[in-house]
Amino acid sequence: MATKQQLDLRNVDSAAEAAVLLTNYLRDVWHADPVLQTPEQCDESIGYRHWRVVCEGFHFEWGVYASLGGSWAAQGYSADADAEVLLGNSHWYGQPYCSFDLMFVETECANV
Repeated sequence: MATKQQLDLRNVDSAAEAAVLLTNYLRDVWHADPVLQTPEQCDESIGYRHWRVVCEGFHFEWGVYASLGGSWAAQGYSADADAEVLLGNSHWYGQPYCSFDLMFVETECANV
């Protein structure tokens, strides 16, 4: 079970805003030391142009658990565990590059 307040990003339409909110959440609630990368910085670092939150000194595999809807406090995915962060909508989704980061990948929606 999560021991901290939950961050719900499902209604945040902007990948940039979601990345900023996650960065602040990790810093303010979990007292972690995240780094926010712009798409340009992410491209220079790993070759992808997405907003990226990197937090290497935090829970191992936190980005993987967050992307799957799992709990890093419970150390894995469990239907019984409360996820700390709720991700994704029709505009973007969360995807880890490594286990200690999360990229916010914008989806391309066709105008109908």
